[in-house]
Amino acid sequence: MRRFIFTLLLLVLVAACGGGGPAPEEEAVEAGPVAVGVARVFTLAGNGEVGTTEGPALEASFDEPVELVLDEEGNIYVVEYHGARVSKITADGMVIAVVDNPTGNVDGPKEEARLGTPRGIVLADDGNLYISDWENRSVRRVTLDGTVTTIFERSFVETLALMPNGDILASTGPDREQISRITLDGEMIPVAGSPQHGGHNDGPAEAAQFTLVSGVAVDQDGQIYVTEAVSLRSRGGNHLIRVISPDGEVSTLTGQRFVTAYADGPLEDARFHHPVDIEVDAAGNLYVADSLNHCIRRISPDGMVSTVAGRCGHAGYADGLGEEAEFNLPQGLALDAKGNIYVADTRNHRIRKIVFE
Repeated sequence: MRRFIFTLLLLVLVAACGGGGPAPEEEAVEAGPVAVGVARVFTLAGNGEVGTTEGPALEASFDEPVELVLDEEGNIYVVEYHGARVSKITADGMVIAVVDNPTGNVDGPKEEARLGTPRGIVLADDGNLYISDWENRSVRRVTLDGTVTTIFERSFVETLALMPNGDILASTGPDREQISRITLDGEMIPVAGSPQHGGHNDGPAEAAQFTLVSGVAVDQDGQIYVTEAVSLRSRGGNHLIRVISPDGEVSTLTGQRFVTAYADGPLEDARFHHPVDIEVDAAGNLYVADSLNHCIRRISPDGMVSTVAGRCGHAGYADGLGEEAEFNLPQGLALDAKGNIYVADTRNHRIRKIVFE
């Protein structure tokens, strides 16, 4: 029932902004090249059809990919919300299922394991994948051979990020009102916000309020960046980018609460519509999947917001340069060591790649 409500809400929101779609981690970025030049978008995997088939990347199918993570060998791991699948795109261009069974809540080997509605994914220092399973209110450990173990099962969990110390940062609570730290052995420690107290309030971590935290990222200094999107309870949304300093002070970086729009420019003028995943590069640039604007945005360290790729406000599918390219409800982002951006293009059922020329 919760999956139905969530999907229906997003369908209505996308229709309202001129698009069509439904239905958001990730690890601190190691030092490496910074993206410069003109962005070029191309399709890395997915034929655009809804399904969970394997095979050559451009012939395989996905069912609402929502998040992805890269390993050091160039393999990409993808979670699919409706497909309830964890898949691997190998460096040589093959899609292989890691876990691909009917939905459920079963631990065990690949042949038996079942996930509910996977949302977030990280590749931890122990070499295992960790998946947030929204429907089952849990975090699941997935070994690369497909064995699934539940490590945490007490709260709704959605977006994930890997912290510098190896713990997992997560949005938790029915409306994702809290940011929590989850250790690999399943202990949960509050970071900011509190369950059942959604809203908007800056200040000390224990007094801060959030609503529908949809993306988290951690920079090399331990500063946490948070996106907030749409609330099922309030039927509104914060549409903000927030910051939690290492000493626990929460502030609003950019966006305007309850305002759904598209605007580049200085932080105080920029506007977003359902910002989901967020990533940070070695130079401190933030990249945001602005889902219901159907584009990828950049927030530079000097406080300017710009569009990297996509026709903001227009849902579609097209490869090409910068704003000639089109996305449809992009949600998950990942960065590689060369500064390239990988996008889970959810409603296009494809994985896209952005390179800079």
